Amino acid sequence: MKVIDRPVGGRRAVTHVEVRERFDDRATLVACRLETGRTHQIRLHMVEVGTPVIGDARYGRPFAPAPPRMALHATRLGFVHPTTGAALAFESAWPADLQKWLTETMWRNKVTQ
Repeated sequence: MKVIDRPVGGRRAVTHVEVRERFDDRATLVACRLETGRTHQIRLHMVEVGTPVIGDARYGRPFAPAPPRMALHATRLGFVHPTTGAALAFESAWPADLQKWLTETMWRNKVTQ
């Protein structure tokens, strides 16, 4: 697990990054857990460590084969409701369009860790 603790927009921002799968020498599937929630935090932190999000037209670089959209997805989201104080949690599976791209283009280039 790598911890990236670098400001975003002048405010403290912390992202925990865990490698899930390595493909060829150009791509790695990671899971990110945020301690803070800054705008574009994951995208900016990944660029700062030299591994931009694939398909990120703003902060990334060209990648082939290109995904159908930015290869970034929140599978879990949780926060405390600002009015009621209730803990809220939501889950969303990896989307079909990105799964198809990952299966058809990236898994064939998977390397053993």
